[in-house]
Amino acid sequence: MTLTVELPPSLEQRIRDRAAELGGDPETVVANLVRNHFAAAVDSPFVALTEEETKWFNQVNEIPTAGVRERWRELDGLRRAGTLDENQQAEMTKLYDQIEANHARRIEAAAELAKLWQVSLDSVIDQLGLSPSGEDD
Repeated sequence: MTLTVELPPSLEQRIRDRAAELGGDPETVVANLVRNHFAAAVDSPFVALTEEETKWFNQVNEIPTAGVRERWRELDGLRRAGTLDENQQAEMTKLYDQIEANHARRIEAAAELAKLWQVSLDSVIDQLGLSPSGEDD
């Protein structure tokens, strides 16, 4: 079975690093992780998330689309080059507000998970691989 999954750059890099450590390829590392996760879920009733945890976890994972992120990068490149026009500036501002609102919702959801798990927000952010930029790189 072939499955395409979009991953945050930081997670992709961790997978690539792990594959290099093991002398294998990233696809095999991911396949083994998924296989082990489901094997553990069968063996342990504590691996599954509750309905409330799932709700917050899904919100943490809601990121702007690849198209939104790519357009932001294009506009940012124009801004840095000093060639951004008024319409592009307005579009960039709108995208910025959208991306920041999304990131705020993700952090709020992570804070709810921290409460449920009785750990610090920093711990949840580290565990889930979130970054302040919202790019999760």
